[in-house]
Amino acid sequence: MGRLWRALRGIFRADEADEADAATFRARQLQAVLRLMAMAMAVNVTNAVIICSVLWAPVAPSPCRPGRW
Repeated sequence: MGRLWRALRGIFRADEADEADAATFRARQLQAVLRLMAMAMAVNVTNAVIICSVLWAPVAPSPCRPGRW
């Protein structure tokens, strides 16, 4: 197990970068997250609407359901 661990540590080691390169890399990561966030939120809302519309009909009528008040 020791040899495997040493080999994997050698393969997956963190590269050294200067501060300017690291800052640029972090900025690009944040830009990618912010660019995709609106699309991800829209997909999540769409999925929620689809799931609610599919599962709303089979629910037995109850006094707490809107329209029954």
